[in-house]
Amino acid sequence: MTPLGAAPDSPPPRSCCRLSGSAKGLLAALLGGALPAGFVAPFARLAHDASGMPSLELLLFRCLLPLGFAWPLRRLGAPLLGPPPARRRLLCHALAHVLSVACAYSSYLALPTAHAATVRKGSCTLGAAVLALCVGARPLTGDDWLGLGASAVGLLVTALPELPGAGLREAFGYGLAGLGGLALALALVALPALDCPARLTTTAFAFGAVGTAICAPALLWLQEPVVPQAPLAWVCTAGVACLALASSMSAGYAVTAAPPALVCAALHTEVAVTLVLQRYLLLEPVAPGAVAGAGVVLGAMAAIAARQAACPAPGDEGQQEAEDSGERLDGKAGGARGGE
Repeated sequence: MTPLGAAPDSPPPRSCCRLSGSAKGLLAALLGGALPAGFVAPFARLAHDASGMPSLELLLFRCLLPLGFAWPLRRLGAPLLGPPPARRRLLCHALAHVLSVACAYSSYLALPTAHAATVRKGSCTLGAAVLALCVGARPLTGDDWLGLGASAVGLLVTALPELPGAGLREAFGYGLAGLGGLALALALVALPALDCPARLTTTAFAFGAVGTAICAPALLWLQEPVVPQAPLAWVCTAGVACLALASSMSAGYAVTAAPPALVCAALHTEVAVTLVLQRYLLLEPVAPGAVAGAGVVLGAMAAIAARQAACPAPGDEGQQEAEDSGERLDGKAGGARGGE
């Protein structure tokens, strides 16, 4: 019963500026994931050129930073490696992530940075799409297929012209970049299924713990550690660690809000940033195929972003309607209490 003098029940006005869940995830992947990640490959190359720092030492510094999340996790009373039922999945996710980053850093030192980033993120998008089709939890939408097609075309346009003249070192670098992308796809697809408190912080700490436990002995066995003497090497190493952590945290949030295949396609746009830095920071020539591949990916992601901002996905509409109906029920309950 409507109280005397109260306005009749009506649905609350829906804000036209409210972003859907997929749009928020896409925005996080583009600005928080792809933009910082575009600086990682050039900074890794600068650190190696300035001091001869090997790839596993870069990875070790990258893994040490997330260990600082132990303090906030302890303050929250959350287990550092997640609850026991989810611990095995969490460690497998961390192992896949460490493998992905190890392959990526090695490929950055063997290939032009833009080529390595393109192959890694292109294979990541393809792997995420295949995993989504195999799992079958959610069918691929038109935006997913558009991002998948753009990543595939960008990968082919960038890598195919370079393969005929590639030597053994370059071929090994392309293989490492592709393997790193597949491992990253596995880690991103598995992340939403992890059931643990403070999921992003817990997965970051698990990555640091697993990576440190693997990289420290592997560095002493496979490579020769180097103490950087040049300040540029320390600055670039710190930049790699901080930017990569910010990128992985943003990508982790994105795959919980948007389809992993779409998020991987959005992360592919880091190639544009890497291309600019390769040309003007590393002063290396940029192949026309790399520019064309980056243009294809950027054009597709611009179209997907505009469509996501214009109309929410069907699941997001349903969630929004549920929230609106909940607000109306709360308003009715409040009115009834006021009438009493």
